[in-house]
Amino acid sequence: GIAWYPAYRYLINDGTDAYEAMGIGVSAALFNPVGDFIGVITADVALSHLSEYLGELTAKTGGIAFIAESGGELLATSTPVIRLKLTTSVNPLLRLAGDRLATGDQPAGSTFADMEGARHLLKWQSYQLPEGPRLTVGVLLPQARYAAVASDMLRNIVYLALAVALFSIII
Repeated sequence: GIAWYPAYRYLINDGTDAYEAMGIGVSAALFNPVGDFIGVITADVALSHLSEYLGELTAKTGGIAFIAESGGELLATSTPVIRLKLTTSVNPLLRLAGDRLATGDQPAGSTFADMEGARHLLKWQSYQLPEGPRLTVGVLLPQARYAAVASDMLRNIVYLALAVALFSIII
């Protein structure tokens, strides 16, 4: 079967710092058609690339996305990160998320958090990788970013309902 290995420091001389020296990976045994072992295949993902991807996903929302191991160690985040625990991050929102996740045993959920005069939605989901670590994927979204959209949608629904009611009365 497959096996995930924990985050580790690359042992390469990367002059461009494209990999920022940390990665996580998976390996699996390879067998020929008669079942004889022929080798191992492996794949790694640079943690810096995961962070860049999360940054692209959250660029327009003003939110913060993160991936953390079960002990709270950050693997990737949409903000600049070094390998820390969520609870010791320099980002106050990530620290808040770490505190909330550390106090609960729920594999998934959402809650609101107030920070620096703004309300944020914290939503998370934990995944157990087969033969690997348990990862928590989370996102913090400022309420101001999605409340206006929800309010506009509600207003449009009310107008539509009124139009349908008026049309029904006329008919």
